[in-house]
Amino acid sequence: MSKVLALVLVMAAPAFADPVPASPSPMPSPYGTSPFVVAYQPPPPEIDHAHHGLTLEAALGGGSTSLDASAGAVTFAIGGWATHDLAISFRITGVGRYDFVGASAQYFPTHALWFGAGLGALDERSMDAFGDTARTSGGGGFVRAGYNLATSGAHALYLSGELQLGGVGGQLRSVGLLALGYQLL
Repeated sequence: MSKVLALVLVMAAPAFADPVPASPSPMPSPYGTSPFVVAYQPPPPEIDHAHHGLTLEAALGGGSTSLDASAGAVTFAIGGWATHDLAISFRITGVGRYDFVGASAQYFPTHALWFGAGLGALDERSMDAFGDTARTSGGGGFVRAGYNLATSGAHALYLSGELQLGGVGGQLRSVGLLALGYQLL
């Protein structure tokens, strides 16, 4: 009987021993059960450096005026972004005998296509009988449209068309121009 009791004690010994901690079972992954499955991490959002703060514009082109069949054109503008899609700037444009100086608004309905309009002063230069330059001033406005041919960050190369109308010396004057330009977005 003592042998039987010793056999029962030997067989029951593991039951009286301290339990061995079981390895923790990992939480099941909602993405699968393989240990190599990794949860999807979306890419960080792109940072749009364009359409914030200062905007600058410079353009060269050609056009036609009420007095000139063809003429060179130059434009410069400086301003700021009121919203992501709307820029307000001070603009100077010279085409042939005409200079426009005034305020401009530029709206971007898409990333590349934009429209602009403005009001200001339209000046006409002419030569008098003695060869002196005379200036006649009046009020005017413009409308324009453009397309960004290439953009890189906050820089754009664009092609635009513009029509200016104004009253100078009691007469209606018109200026049309096409320009290739650069804009700091």
